[in-house]
Amino acid sequence: MNKLVHLVHQLSYDIEKISNREESERKNLALQLENEMLKFERRLPHGKDLEK
Repeated sequence: MNKLVHLVHQLSYDIEKISNREESERKNLALQLENEMLKFERRLPHGKDLEK
């Protein structure tokens, strides 16, 4: 029984660790996407430049 409790705790720990890693990866991807969008926006001509 003690071994079963240990295994359940280990599984719980592993699941939490994976969940935290996936959340971190999602946040990182969102930041990378935002960064690329900002880089792209800087390459676009300004509205004032288009009127000339």
